[in-house]
Amino acid sequence: MAVSPNSIITPQNPYCNFASLIAATALTSRAPIVGVGGLTVLVPTQTNGIQINQLRVKASGTTVSGSNAAMSIYVWIYNGTTATLFDEIILSTTSGSTTANSFQTDVYYSGVILPPTHSLYVSESILSNATLTGCVVHVFGGLL
Repeated sequence: MAVSPNSIITPQNPYCNFASLIAATALTSRAPIVGVGGLTVLVPTQTNGIQINQLRVKASGTTVSGSNAAMSIYVWIYNGTTATLFDEIILSTTSGSTTANSFQTDVYYSGVILPPTHSLYVSESILSNATLTGCVVHVFGGLL
């Protein structure tokens, strides 16, 4: 009898996606949200679920040499009815430069499995703008 891989242990297909938080709605509460108002989808529901391994937040403002304000990136798990805060990524104030890399931060996860009915959303704590404080959140993982 052939052995099938266990998709929870070994995801079957790599997954990569991103969400742009340029001029996204600012959310200042960490309380659960009914629905997804003010949130930006990062990982939509997947047929068999998904394993989340890494998030990367990267500056994407159009001005290279400006400064961005400190803020939080909120990561939400949505179960089809309510979004609850899963993680918070703190971004410090940084000054851009034409000779240095823009800010980025990586968060790694182990054992984070979203069932097929769940999705991942992101939001920010202050209103960003395309010139200075915009950022993109990337997700890496595997489809189950």
